[in-house]
Amino acid sequence: MVVLTGLDTSDGDFSYIDPNNPNAMLAGTFVLSGGFLTFDWANGSNDAVNEVQVYQAWAESPTPLPSAFWGGLVLLGAVVFVRFSARRAGGCP
Repeated sequence: MVVLTGLDTSDGDFSYIDPNNPNAMLAGTFVLSGGFLTFDWANGSNDAVNEVQVYQAWAESPTPLPSAFWGGLVLLGAVVFVRFSARRAGGCP
């Protein structure tokens, strides 16, 4: 498994980090071969592997998920409730 770090959709070029060589940013090109999306994997200091098929891919989003929004809203409500309760009891200005 490699970590995709960049993608150029105009020509299929991409950059990735190989777990066998984590200190280097590597580059490759996606190719459609036999109905599969493939690329040639440098494979760190091991023998290179040609036409590696991509079966699954995951995307991480920098945008907060809706659950993070609701969690933040609940946390804000809890803070307001505690402050309001303390103020009524005379413990918080």
